[in-house]
Amino acid sequence: MVILSNIQSELENPSKFHYKKEWIESTIPEEQTIYELYAFGTIADIPATVRLSLTVQMIKKLQLLTIISLAQQQGEISYNHIMSQCEIDSMDTIERYMIELRQVFQIKLDSVRQIVKVINLYDCRDIYDNERPLMFVAIPKFNKTALVEKLEQWKGKLTQQIQDRH
Repeated sequence: MVILSNIQSELENPSKFHYKKEWIESTIPEEQTIYELYAFGTIADIPATVRLSLTVQMIKKLQLLTIISLAQQQGEISYNHIMSQCEIDSMDTIERYMIELRQVFQIKLDSVRQIVKVINLYDCRDIYDNERPLMFVAIPKFNKTALVEKLEQWKGKLTQQIQDRH
C-alpha cells in the first residue's frame, strides 16, 4: 500500500493527534484504513501491508498515540510496558516522547522505578461511536457507549453523595 502524499503530511504533523474527522469523510478505502488506524488504533494494529509504507515519522506518531491510549487506561505505566506496547527500545526515547506529549497529559517520570505516573489528562484519543464499521482495529475500550456508562455511574455516585448529606 502506498501512502498518498496528501495524507502523509497530516500523519507526520507532530501537533496533530485526531484523525476521526478525516476517517469519516474519506471515500478512498486505502485512506480509510490509514485514518482508522490513526484515529483508533495502536502500533499493534498496523496491518503488515501498511507497515511497509509507513515512514519513521508515521510510526513515531503511532507510538505516541499508543502512549496516549495507555495513559487513558492506566494511572501508572511501567517503562517496560510502554516499550513492549509501543515497540520502543530505549528508556531515553520513552522520556523524550513523554515530554513531547506534555500538551496531552501531565505526568511524573520516575526514572529510578521506571514508572510513568499520569497526573492529569488534557486530551484523549478519538472516541468511536459506530459511525462506520471498523475494518482493522478492535473497538476501543474508550468508545461513546463506555464513556456514557462511566458518566452515568459518576452521576449516580454524586447523586447518592448529595442525598446522603440531607
